[in-house]
Amino acid sequence: MLSFKSKILCLLFLLPLIANGGGFSDGECLNANFKTAVEHKGKPFGMSKSQLNLQKEGCVVTLNHEAMFMKKGWVLDVCRGPVHIKTQNDDVTKREAHCSVGGNSNFCGTLKKIQGILQDDGLIFASGEKEDLSSDHGKVYCAYILLNSYLGEGVVFSRHKQYPTSFIHREGKKIKATKVQAVAKPILPSEGKPNQAATYSDQQPSGVTDPSVSTGSF
Repeated sequence: MLSFKSKILCLLFLLPLIANGGGFSDGECLNANFKTAVEHKGKPFGMSKSQLNLQKEGCVVTLNHEAMFMKKGWVLDVCRGPVHIKTQNDDVTKREAHCSVGGNSNFCGTLKKIQGILQDDGLIFASGEKEDLSSDHGKVYCAYILLNSYLGEGVVFSRHKQYPTSFIHREGKKIKATKVQAVAKPILPSEGKPNQAATYSDQQPSGVTDPSVSTGSF
């Protein structure tokens, strides 16, 4: 039977997991830098291979895919507006409106292609758990959610805002970002009072809350 001290230690360990839904937060995903590669046997008859290479540096997600001896690649900056898709040849397609089920624009077609690659050659075959950002599955899932919000819903992220919620519990819900608060500045002692201790003022910028935007599937 666990002692009282052991129970307290277990509780302290579990609290962050419970509060965060057992997964990484939006902000942790946005600020993460990683590389991952997922490979599996492809069509026809497993004679070729499908390979997904994913790299994330800050806001920039680079996606390279090879299947049936054909290569495709995109560079996506989820913090840059207007929302757009850029190929590695610098061809740019801007988002015009929400892509409906029957949307047949160039942007929507590329969006569906990226969706299929991340799902079929990434999420299905990546090792590990999606809640673990250090695993291949977690890295692909992080990129999938960011690109879903950016390309699918038109959310332009910012690394100067806070995204505290968990991706695991945010799927299909609203996200809300707040600006990072300014660092408190010391108030120096006034003249004639040399022994007065310096204090710190809490400074909060105005307009810290952005309008909520809903996220959903591609």
